[in-house]
Amino acid sequence: MSNLTIVNIDGAPLARGNLEVGNLPLDYVDQSIAAIRDCARVVMFEMGVTRNNRDLDHVGEYLASVVAAGEDLAVKLPWFEDYYRGELRQSVSEAIEEEAVCLNSLNEILLGLAFGPGMRIEAHTDVWAINANLFLKAAVRKEAVPTELAGGTIIGHKDAKSHTEILASPIAILAGKVGTIGVIAASKYPHTIGVAETPAIFERPDISSDEFWANPATRISFNISYATERQLSEEPTLRPMTSSVGYSKPVLGM
Repeated sequence: MSNLTIVNIDGAPLARGNLEVGNLPLDYVDQSIAAIRDCARVVMFEMGVTRNNRDLDHVGEYLASVVAAGEDLAVKLPWFEDYYRGELRQSVSEAIEEEAVCLNSLNEILLGLAFGPGMRIEAHTDVWAINANLFLKAAVRKEAVPTELAGGTIIGHKDAKSHTEILASPIAILAGKVGTIGVIAASKYPHTIGVAETPAIFERPDISSDEFWANPATRISFNISYATERQLSEEPTLRPMTSSVGYSKPVLGM
């Protein structure tokens, strides 16, 4: 793709944006959004309670998250697991220049995310070595709002401790373009989702309404994870498990 975004740190790949999705059903976007909507629930995520949280100026507050569990999504999307273990794994490995290792639990592998107007995920570092975002619905940018504040993935410096700090001095920005994949190797680099408002939404959204899902400011995506052999050798406690662990555990309340 001619507009591929390439970001390296110290000569090693950190992020790749605008990757092609590859061989998926023609209506995969509609299928995926419908599956996320059917499976979604609101989780009030407590800030500052996991080792990878970087919203340290909001410790003890509860951020509204709209999530759909991988096990539920896979039932509605029977093509996903073969895609994850085959074509997507190959594309991700090439992008990061390191072989991606598949995880075992679908709740580790896949998370459906929906961010309504003003919503964002917590600023965090990833548990797993590689994270791929498949963008299904982009947030329409309001006039005078910078592109990075309309739903892009924003990566900060290693020592960044908050969403605001990451926004103030980003080292990389991946735009959330529908029909593309953004890949990051950011288990050591904090990142967040760009929104025009800070500190984002701490009130429970109404996801039963069409208004939430159809709102031009709503961003919808798949969050997909892989390990690497290097990570598993350096962090043996992160061996892929048969039940949900790591990042998906606090978000989904498992």
